[in-house]
Amino acid sequence: MSAAQLERLQEQMQRLRLFKSRERLEALLQDATAKEASYADFLDTLLTEEVASKTRQARHDAHAPRAAFPS
Repeated sequence: MSAAQLERLQEQMQRLRLFKSRERLEALLQDATAKEASYADFLDTLLTEEVASKTRQARHDAHAPRAAFPS
């Protein structure tokens, strides 16, 4: 993959707010290449990580307003 293509993918992921995917893209691509993973397997891994990240963030955001800090 060319540097320009990688940059373009990362920019698109940023615009789509796929922050975890953008952060992990290079490592996941290298891992998929090393394992000779199919495109579907690569995409499944990428999206599974993204969903997990967003789920963790949503849980954190839901609990944050409950925290009562002295003013």
